[in-house]
Amino acid sequence: MRRPLTTALHGLLRLAPAHRHAHREPGGMGMSSVWYDRLSGRLLGGLYRRAAAETASLPRGGTVLDIGTGPGHLLLAAARRRPDLRLHGLDIAPSMVDRARHKAAAQGLDDRVTVHLGDAAHLPLEDRTMDLVVTTLSMHHWADVPGAVGEVARVLRPGGRFVVYDFRSVADVRPTGAVATDPRFAGAVVEHDPVRAFAWLPFRPFARLAVRLPAD
Repeated sequence: MRRPLTTALHGLLRLAPAHRHAHREPGGMGMSSVWYDRLSGRLLGGLYRRAAAETASLPRGGTVLDIGTGPGHLLLAAARRRPDLRLHGLDIAPSMVDRARHKAAAQGLDDRVTVHLGDAAHLPLEDRTMDLVVTTLSMHHWADVPGAVGEVARVLRPGGRFVVYDFRSVADVRPTGAVATDPRFAGAVVEHDPVRAFAWLPFRPFARLAVRLPAD
């Protein structure tokens, strides 16, 4: 059963006009990507800004993957903050990929922002190519968390970070077992803290899990 806040957020997002194909595609949110872009940006802007600030703290010339990028809120915010970063987004929904690509081109960022269509458990990237893999409110949709976490370990460089922002019920539980049992995360440094994304809420509904791989 969904927690009340999760149910409320999904309900608000679904108030938007439905797109007649959105519910049929993988990862579809039951509405057009344009409406999802507008509503998620307004409802969850604080969370995306927090994640973008962390992404922008990478050393110069870093490479980032945003899994479940949706319409590209985090991806494009990080690109605007840091012109030296190389940024990749990935989403399973074709309409979200199209939306993120359109926005990147409209903002003149498509020369260093690449958005892939694909699944978190089958990343279309080479081994040891990412300095940071981040996912924001996407993991609760993942069908194969251990498989996806294994793919994250594969594409991260030594010393790279895997950062999850999600509902506390997800970030507190789902990735930790997969990280603990994957030998590639042996010796990793793990941080875990609650995140307050809404000033009007008296509690913190989201959490951040960060895992840093050991350097070679």
